[in-house]
Amino acid sequence: MKDRKFDIVLFGATGFTGKLAAEHVARTYGKNVKWAIAGRNLKRLEAVREHLVKINADSKELELLVADSAN
Repeated sequence: MKDRKFDIVLFGATGFTGKLAAEHVARTYGKNVKWAIAGRNLKRLEAVREHLVKINADSKELELLVADSAN
């Protein structure tokens, strides 16, 4: 699995449950896993990332993926 860019892609990170899951990953795993957050709206993803930086400074480099499950 070394060829994968991410170990975890958290889709729906801008929703209530997604934010809680992102907080958990940021607190628990930090840089120990390669992860990204995904959702439909870039501005909302950026806001989640800014919040996660307060929990774990390493989150400032967290990659954001804009995606729509209906597409």
